[in-house]
Amino acid sequence: MNSMYVFPKYERLRFICGYISVFISSIFFEIIVIYKYLTTRNQTIILVNVLVVLMFAMILLVPIKYIKYRFSKCVFGTDSVSIVYKDVLQTINRNDNYSVSIMTMLYAGRYYNTPAKFAVIWLKDASIPVDDISPYVAMRKYNAIVLPCDQKNLDMIYTSLGVDHIPNYPEIYHN
Repeated sequence: MNSMYVFPKYERLRFICGYISVFISSIFFEIIVIYKYLTTRNQTIILVNVLVVLMFAMILLVPIKYIKYRFSKCVFGTDSVSIVYKDVLQTINRNDNYSVSIMTMLYAGRYYNTPAKFAVIWLKDASIPVDDISPYVAMRKYNAIVLPCDQKNLDMIYTSLGVDHIPNYPEIYHN
C-alpha cells in the first residue's frame, strides 16, 4: 500500500511560503513599531500595534485549523480507500455504505478561488458535501475523502472500491 499526498506539491508549497512570508512580515512590522515607539514615545503607536498584532494573529491562526488536511495522504488498499491526516486514519471499505461523486471544489482563501475537480467519497449516513466549497472544508466538516480527479486516482477508486462509474455532482453513485 503506497501513500501519496492528496494535494499537489505547489499547493503545499504555496501554503508554506505564504505562511512564512506573513510571519516574517509581522516580525518586521513589530520591529518597526518598537523602534518608532522608543524614538517618539507616542501612545497611539501602542494602540495601532495591538490592533495590527490581532490582525496578524488571525491571519496566522485561521489556516492552522486546516494544516493537517493540506498535508494529508491517501492510501489505496485492495478493498478500501483511506486518508491519513496527522494521527487520524479515515477508511472507507468496499462493503461500507458509501457515496461517491465528482465535485468542483475551490482552493479558497486567496485573492481568487481556483476551481478543481475532486472525487469525493463519504459514508451514506453522513451529510452530503456540497459543490463549490474548499476541499479542506469537505474533509473537516463532512468527514469526506477528497481525492484529485485524475485518471490515476479514478482507476484506483474503481479497483479498490469496485465502483464502475463515478458521476458528476449533483448525480451521486451509492454503494
